[in-house]
Amino acid sequence: RGLQAYRANGGANAARALATAYPTVCALIGDDDFQHLARELWFAQPPVRGDLAQWGEHLPAWLQAHAALGDWPYLAACARLDWAVHQCESAADAELDAPSIARLGDTDPERLHLVLHPGLAVVASPWPIATIHDAHRDGAQAELLSIAREALQAGVGESALVFRSGWRAQVRCIDHVTAIWTQHLLAGDSLAAAME
Repeated sequence: RGLQAYRANGGANAARALATAYPTVCALIGDDDFQHLARELWFAQPPVRGDLAQWGEHLPAWLQAHAALGDWPYLAACARLDWAVHQCESAADAELDAPSIARLGDTDPERLHLVLHPGLAVVASPWPIATIHDAHRDGAQAELLSIAREALQAGVGESALVFRSGWRAQVRCIDHVTAIWTQHLLAGDSLAAAME
């Protein structure tokens, strides 16, 4: 009985932790189905650390491969964005090094590397992930759901920039060129290489 109680409690805690990390996915499929998926993931990819807040990074790939979710091909992309937001909110704090900006005027761009804030990420997708994300936030206006539905039907792809403002992660839709530029900077390319 004790082992059964422990398993049930572990599964419930896992579902709550996963729902915190993946609120858009939870909103898209509903609480009951999400709890079922969380239990499946718990057995397929059990936690390897004591902190459940760090568990769930494999959910996007797992959703992509899940045979029963073929009708929702955008779900894995939404999960990737949710995980980027979750990681951004737990990233280390950083201060702007304002004096280093002067180096833009006196240093060869081949030798400059921009260091972006911890947690900043770009998630590119053939699906309207930023629009879907915005439509499923608490307090979102009802018309955002219609906009997200239309974007899905039209096959609109989006790139999302994830960054932190204060304690909360923000998601902004960015154009393709800005996404590529930021991905090069995140990869550690020089300023000159990123500009090319």
